[in-house]
Amino acid sequence: MSIGAVALLVMLVTAAAFALVGLLQASRQALSLEDYMVSRNRVGGGMALATVVASAMGAWILFSPPEAGSAFGGITALMGYCVGSAVAVAVFAVFGPRLRHLMPQGHSLSEYVLHRYGGLMYWLSEGVIVLYMFIYLAAELTAIAKAIQLVADVPLGWTALVVITAVFAYTLYGGLQTAILPMRCSLG
Repeated sequence: MSIGAVALLVMLVTAAAFALVGLLQASRQALSLEDYMVSRNRVGGGMALATVVASAMGAWILFSPPEAGSAFGGITALMGYCVGSAVAVAVFAVFGPRLRHLMPQGHSLSEYVLHRYGGLMYWLSEGVIVLYMFIYLAAELTAIAKAIQLVADVPLGWTALVVITAVFAYTLYGGLQTAILPMRCSLG
């Protein structure tokens, strides 16, 4: 059996295990729409921070800083990349409590934009969010596929398909709470 086949098998088993754990966890509780969409006051500050860091610093972090540093501008580009990656989280940490104060039962930034600025701005922000998330998801899938390809020469499409299928299955079924579960399992 080739190393690529072994890597693909390990990846399939791992993805299936995570999907199974997520699906089992989700099946143990009845979820309201509120519980499906947000995890309000269900995880502590440490788990919330770990989830934000895990989602902000995915597999693409293996490739982007070296490319920024070596291909574009050395240490200056690398430092700019680091600051740029941290600023969004810092801004959210500063303004998040204010948004929560203004809309205690709010669910998302786009909901706040609708409340504060109206329908046109809401649809503009929704478009930007969808575009950003598409690019982010493509970058994540490409990065994990490239990492697996570097180790075991597994075709990029196979890795991306396995990962997105497993994550889509447990997230669609269990919502945000189930998406946080892998982080909770890995932290103990």
